[in-house]
Amino acid sequence: MVGLRVEGGWAGWPTRWPADRSVTARSTSPVAIDLRELGEHQQARELHEDTLARLRRVLGDGHPDTHRSVRNLAGVLTALGDAERAAVLLAEFGLDP
Repeated sequence: MVGLRVEGGWAGWPTRWPADRSVTARSTSPVAIDLRELGEHQQARELHEDTLARLRRVLGDGHPDTHRSVRNLAGVLTALGDAERAAVLLAEFGLDP
């Protein structure tokens, strides 16, 4: 589980619900997007990776939310300078760059 650094300390809110519920898996994506927009690319990457793993377990590889998560992670990887890994990830899911 990835911890989230927020004003006032570490928030463990994603652990309050079971990890393998679709609401839990979906709830972390907006936080990861906010982290990226704040320039916290490494934290965003970790949270996007966690979100993708959950969505794959809960919804499967072919679900649109899983594909959205793949694209979000690929964007962060590109921002971190790892465009090659982003391209491989997108190709793994049959998504265009």
